[in-house]
Amino acid sequence: MKFGYSKMILIVDSSHYSAQITSRLLQSWGFSTEVAHSTVAASKMLSNGEVFPDMIFVEMPNPNEAMFRFPGEVHSNLLWKSVPIMARCVSSDRINIVRAIESGYCDYIIRPMEPDVLREKVEKVLNRSLSIDAATFSVPINVSATTALSVELTGLSEFGVEGYCNQRLQPESVIRLKCEFLRQFDLEECNFRVIGCEESRTGAGKYKIAMTFIGLRPQSAKLIRKFSLGQSAKVLMTA
Repeated sequence: MKFGYSKMILIVDSSHYSAQITSRLLQSWGFSTEVAHSTVAASKMLSNGEVFPDMIFVEMPNPNEAMFRFPGEVHSNLLWKSVPIMARCVSSDRINIVRAIESGYCDYIIRPMEPDVLREKVEKVLNRSLSIDAATFSVPINVSATTALSVELTGLSEFGVEGYCNQRLQPESVIRLKCEFLRQFDLEECNFRVIGCEESRTGAGKYKIAMTFIGLRPQSAKLIRKFSLGQSAKVLMTA
């Protein structure tokens, strides 16, 4: 599977040596990586906007309470709610496996594991993450964006935008938009990942698109959330 851009994986591993091996392996498959040497360090990197991972990979040589709490802490932030977190451990203890899944890990891998199997699992997890949360409320907007394409934005949520463009875009491709409307969120320009594109029922050479933000900073996410909640309140008041 080839992705439209280099997906970033945050590796959480207390061992510098092990983290280096995992990082080099993932990079050899075309992924970019960042490393945190504890769940505390990883949480700090996420909250400070130092990293914007597509996936988090946690090495669990000796599972502890902090590791089991980690997924819940990450997913409690709306910005990271949909980021998949995978665990790898030397223990095949069924209790730990069940607890890890219940804690929010999307998969639990037992060492040792063949590299090809690991790669297959990582790619499957990343493919499953390419979707917009169906529960996300998208507020209506009506703005145009500057790019090589003709793009009209009709909806905004905390995770992305939807709208129309004048040509079909490939899923997972990345486009950069410049839009006056986005400046209120401290986003004069912004990269988006295309997660859906289909021909509009209205025809006329239009394609309906859905895109998620790439590298959205926490401050911008807060501003978008505030805007969305404000617009939602207006809709409810006039309903």
